[in-house]
Amino acid sequence: MCRFVAVLSMKDIDLEPHLDFLKYQAKNGKRAPHKDGFGYWILSENGEHYYRSTIPAWEHAGSLPKGSVAFFHARKRGLHGAPVSILNVHPFIKNGAVFMHNGLLKIDRHPMALGDTDTESFFLKILEEGIDNTLKSLEKKSYTSLNFVMWDRARLIIFRAAKRLKNYFTIFIKKEESRIIISTEGDESWREIKNGEMIIIQRDLSFETRCIFQDMCH
Repeated sequence: MCRFVAVLSMKDIDLEPHLDFLKYQAKNGKRAPHKDGFGYWILSENGEHYYRSTIPAWEHAGSLPKGSVAFFHARKRGLHGAPVSILNVHPFIKNGAVFMHNGLLKIDRHPMALGDTDTESFFLKILEEGIDNTLKSLEKKSYTSLNFVMWDRARLIIFRAAKRLKNYFTIFIKKEESRIIISTEGDESWREIKNGEMIIIQRDLSFETRCIFQDMCH
């Protein structure tokens, strides 16, 4: 169980306010604290910046580069979750794709996984089989939430599917002047993504919405 914030901007921007929002959620948000690891990935004009630590997000005091795409993630291990380890901290990166997830699912450990999380195996399965095929194969499986945000080297892909704790496994979206923000928590100024809904956002901030699990989209 986790908290996350993602940003897609048309130009490099100051990301500190978005990190601060993630820190607040991790320490004071729903079902806090989320203290079992913190990580970020940032894409900027100067390249990529990747950081993972087992410290809580709110203890991170380092400087943050500006960027146009950013993932911030605070992990909560849960009673039977993978142990606290740098290898289990989100986001995960492979072949230029970036992935972070909030929820628990029963999935076989992928042979290429380095850590012990269901998230990493979920991500690797998506890379091998594609998003639609992977989600269809998991639709009837045991999970609390399949909520994820993914950067596929060109687009931001957001998906929400929660079976339990639907007031906790939420994803919100907000469009500002030249950026779009995704968050696990939001207020009345944000739009809550529907259960079963996928949003695909292009670099120019245009987007499409799809209903993946038809019986959920309401």
